[in-house]
Amino acid sequence: MNWRREVFRSGHEAVIREADCVACGDCERVCRFGAVRRLDSGQESPKYVIDPVACEGCGVCVRFCPEEAIDFPERTCGEWFVSETRCGPFVHAKLGIAAENSGKLVSLVRAQAREVAKTRGSIWC
Repeated sequence: MNWRREVFRSGHEAVIREADCVACGDCERVCRFGAVRRLDSGQESPKYVIDPVACEGCGVCVRFCPEEAIDFPERTCGEWFVSETRCGPFVHAKLGIAAENSGKLVSLVRAQAREVAKTRGSIWC
């Protein structure tokens, strides 16, 4: 049974606000990872979207958008849990599909395990 469940956020991911985008294409030109995709919808101006798998979270598109139409929220990479088992507490995590920063998640899980061990007076090796 989980008695603690937390979202793990690490890094950032660009998101274009369609209503504010003027389709200038600057974001596509400056993205060296090819994460900005131009979608021709048959309308007067194209639509631009960010491929979340290709986006490295560098923020260049955010910096160079003349309309400031790109948000840069923290990326949700997974979750971590503290569960009760028949052998005692268990700290574990679940990384999202194609999510990065697994090393940071491992460090977080270790730190939480230390805290649980201290709280319960357990020995930490």
